[in-house]
Amino acid sequence: MNTKRIEKNDYEKMANLAWKRYKSVRPSLVTLGDDSALKYLGYRFSKNKTKVVYLGINNNPRNYSISGYKNITVILDGPLLKRSLIHMSKLLKVKKVLVMFDSGNTWKVIVDEVFLGKTSLDLREIQVDIKLVDKFVRWKN
Repeated sequence: MNTKRIEKNDYEKMANLAWKRYKSVRPSLVTLGDDSALKYLGYRFSKNKTKVVYLGINNNPRNYSISGYKNITVILDGPLLKRSLIHMSKLLKVKKVLVMFDSGNTWKVIVDEVFLGKTSLDLREIQVDIKLVDKFVRWKN
């Protein structure tokens, strides 16, 4: 669906185009990537028997109401952020870390699930802040 390169209000339109393509090709296996594909197409695929594999899912698949469908497989792609930060702090002796994400789904999942809805976290002796940086100019700054 290429949702990292299109506007959010075009996701549904892209999902409809993808579904139309699926209906015309009728493959025996469909592979889709990212949470947006699961969100916008998961329910449709749950209503047929085509085998579907979703790659790179960051959020909990239960949030997409597709649990229990035998034709759908989800491969999670959540970063091990806490573990990585603790290891990094031991190697580099850092006390403060800024984690920057683009405006994709990953940042929201991290804030909701790892940071419990906050943008700061005290992780052992490390101050961790998370920031959404959606424009390249802001990344450079």
